[in-house]
Amino acid sequence: MYDILSNDQRSFDFLPLTATFNVTDSDWRSVVKHAMTYDSSIKTWILKPALGLQGKDIYISQSVNDVINYIGSKNEYTEWVLSQYIDNPWLLKLKGSSYRDWE
Repeated sequence: MYDILSNDQRSFDFLPLTATFNVTDSDWRSVVKHAMTYDSSIKTWILKPALGLQGKDIYISQSVNDVINYIGSKNEYTEWVLSQYIDNPWLLKLKGSSYRDWE
């Protein structure tokens, strides 16, 4: 989803800093290091397999080495999403029980 939105002509400046990568690429470690050091104000990162596994194997960290080691321990996944962790997100409040009823 991030790749689709980030390549759209319209402005999606609300997207958190995100990197998508494949561990079969030889430079994936440098992608992780660059993303996690690009903006020093970003302290916490969330990592997840890109396959959409309903919350399985999500990892939150502040350490580049911990993220790289975690990826190395999960050989069953090749595609990953590393994103700035938003600790206080703005959420839409729903009224009623239907997701179509926005306040």
